[in-house]
Amino acid sequence: MSELELERDHGIEAPAGGAADEQFAFDVNDFPGGARSAIEAVLMVVDEPITEISLASALELPVDDVRGHLTELEAEYAAQQRGFTLRSVAGGWRIYSRSDYAPVVEKFLL
Repeated sequence: MSELELERDHGIEAPAGGAADEQFAFDVNDFPGGARSAIEAVLMVVDEPITEISLASALELPVDDVRGHLTELEAEYAAQQRGFTLRSVAGGWRIYSRSDYAPVVEKFLL
């Protein structure tokens, strides 16, 4: 999604001062694992829930595509009974440790 589309459709302002020219150009589908893996990489480094719009903007993907990938990842992690889960919280998405593993995490942290 272009900056103009984000601004028009979601009220996001384009960066001032030509900052867009300084950004890295890439196609997330060129990375191993494509868009889903790129989304996971970003989710691993966020300190607070990140919105679908922010992910879409950072990865240059349509918001609907990002939403679909997030929903699929959430279901995949649950089905695989991973030690972590992906949840939509406070208007954004974040990876959390699964509550089933609270005793292990508590022991590690204490």
